[in-house]
Amino acid sequence: AKRDILRTIIPLDTSRASVEAGRYPFQFHIPDQLPSSIYYKDGNGGYCAIRYKVKLHLLRGRDQEIPLEIMAKPPTTSSVPSVPDPAPTRISFLYCVPQGSITWAAGVDNTRVGVGENVTINLGMKNESFTKLERVTAKLKQTVEWHSSGHSSTNKTMLRASSFDRTDSM
Repeated sequence: AKRDILRTIIPLDTSRASVEAGRYPFQFHIPDQLPSSIYYKDGNGGYCAIRYKVKLHLLRGRDQEIPLEIMAKPPTTSSVPSVPDPAPTRISFLYCVPQGSITWAAGVDNTRVGVGENVTINLGMKNESFTKLERVTAKLKQTVEWHSSGHSSTNKTMLRASSFDRTDSM
């Protein structure tokens, strides 16, 4: 669906029968809440796009469009940590024989991470089960989805994966 975010009429010198040749500079204030321009193709023939343009209308049928690439206003530089409470996970053998529990929590120092920056995951756990943990795997996933007029598309992609093997403290 297309919609006008901002529409304005620029008054020109109309004291003569026609507008004089010359420059008529003007400007728009880009609203603060706009998302960045994007184009994403899901590999199945679907796509999602947010596009911006300035459309100039001089006479009927005489329009000019100037595409713009809007970059969203960056968030503040203050950290937004994620520190969840530890969650116990019950371990069972064949889904019914209790084997103890593993209490764990994972968080990050800052949930605002820029492209090219590193994110550090802080994992804490206590294994009070009979199960030996061999490794922990972490995956960075991207989800792109859109919903419109009863139609939707969701595409999930694993961007990175990392694991570390068991230590005696696990």
